[in-house]
Amino acid sequence: MANNTPNGDMDGIIRQVDSACNSLSDISDVLPVVKSGNLSENGSTERYTVVYDKGRMLESIWVAHYLIYQKFIHLADKSVTIDLCSESGAGTKLISEYTGRLAIGVDYSDDALRFATKNNSSPHTEYHRLDLNLYDDIRTLKEMIRQGGVKQMFFVEGIEHLKFPYEIVLSALDAGVERIFISTPIVHDHEVNDEHYHITPFTDAYLADFISRFDARIVSYCKHMRLDNIQRELAAGHQLGFFMENYFTGTRPESGNYLISITQ
Repeated sequence: MANNTPNGDMDGIIRQVDSACNSLSDISDVLPVVKSGNLSENGSTERYTVVYDKGRMLESIWVAHYLIYQKFIHLADKSVTIDLCSESGAGTKLISEYTGRLAIGVDYSDDALRFATKNNSSPHTEYHRLDLNLYDDIRTLKEMIRQGGVKQMFFVEGIEHLKFPYEIVLSALDAGVERIFISTPIVHDHEVNDEHYHITPFTDAYLADFISRFDARIVSYCKHMRLDNIQRELAAGHQLGFFMENYFTGTRPESGNYLISITQ
């Protein structure tokens, strides 16, 4: 499929972080700003605010997450969209630029929302704070979706940080959402213990139940991205098309991410 999304080169990744960074050569100027992590009142980490250091940005956020947004945008339509666990808002803004319609970013972190409002606002974006580990806020989300005429939902690398994935998805579908796009890390059953850093890891067993319950389908897999490989590929001049072609696959890798779609 032809790339009809905004920011069709990897330089766009950098520009969205800091407007002063106009090319990959400027990456050394990216400031390590924004503190990491925020605990909700019930003691669970709902979503990490991005740490803008060079390594984490490239490896964890501004390659994998950016590419997953691009992949889902290829599957999305141009309707009003809600972006859960929107962190810095870069993905929310990307959605709004593609759809030309309202894109609503939702996050628990006050730090992330301030950053998103300052750096990734547009005439078609708005940001709201909800703690989706609380049932009252899940009900608020449902009403927000219904009143806003939201028809699709993005959930990029966030659902595993929440206690109630089923309830959130059911509430969204009941409120009128027609398409949900979810990405989450591949986690094998044997990898999970009491110290696992995800609240709800999508283990083999959990994924099978989730897919069955919502008649969901895996639309693609994203391979794990090693920082040293990414740096070499960027230095070689590879742009968006290369990463889209080489990091998405129809065969499940040993580590990486599931890309899941639910349609009703």
